[in-house]
Amino acid sequence: MLPGSPKIASTAEKKDFIENINNHILAKIINQELNNRDETIEYIKSLENVKINRIRKNQISIKSDYFKDNTPMVLKGDIYEENRDYSDYTREYTATINRDPELVKSKLRELKKDYTAAISDPLQSIVSAVKSALEQTPPELSSDIAELVS
Repeated sequence: MLPGSPKIASTAEKKDFIENINNHILAKIINQELNNRDETIEYIKSLENVKINRIRKNQISIKSDYFKDNTPMVLKGDIYEENRDYSDYTREYTATINRDPELVKSKLRELKKDYTAAISDPLQSIVSAVKSALEQTPPELSSDIAELVS
């Protein structure tokens, strides 16, 4: 049912195993094959080589025969919480943003003012450095630079 070969033991493999179960359960919730936590618990019980170790308020710990050690692994997240409404996963959301154009213009003016203030000093330093460099540059080189820039 779920991929994996018997008697594997690395932490990465356990993490992948848990992630695979979570994704599989979430897909079933989205496809409306699981409608509540009780159905999710029954589904976990039906998985081959997986046993529920403990059911808590917001998580479910499991053990699997796929692993050498018998330490429990925890399924956690909002899909495992008591009284979780799974309809949130199947509801289509439509984004409707109502923005006041005057508020947006005002905010943009404020941001422009902040931006201008923030770059004013560094920009002035750059302009001063360029002027100073040009003042020390021989005239024939300055005219070559002017031709390249324009």
